[in-house]
Amino acid sequence: SIESATALPDFSSLGNATEMAAIDMVNIASKDASEGFPGLTLTQNYAVRLNGSINITAEAEYELCINSDDGSQLLLENTLVVDNDGIKDEASEACALVYLTPGEYQLAIHYFQADGPKLALQFAWAQDGGDKQLVPSEVLFKPVAR
Repeated sequence: SIESATALPDFSSLGNATEMAAIDMVNIASKDASEGFPGLTLTQNYAVRLNGSINITAEAEYELCINSDDGSQLLLENTLVVDNDGIKDEASEACALVYLTPGEYQLAIHYFQADGPKLALQFAWAQDGGDKQLVPSEVLFKPVAR
């Protein structure tokens, strides 16, 4: 839980997680915020950090997109790629074009939910100008246990 959220917090200053959950793919369509984030009990004024990796099998220019309500950011290899921060009246999408070669990339998605009324978080992509689709679970991997 965070104090009256208006933007993404500095995750390095938050300390240890109060709750943890695993999700297969980032596909939370807009819903009532009181339903909470899948696997968590918090319903308002909280921040979530999704960590893992993404496996890229084809060299291409990828359009990486985050659709969220409220704010979100997408990082690859600890570099901010998509910034969709801020409180939103409804879900909105932000995208960036990134040229990627085959390999596994460290992935982090930062998200925060203020005090409602809606919750949404989706991660989509398009390859070489193709049709955009949700990033499938087959290319997403949970973090390696340390």
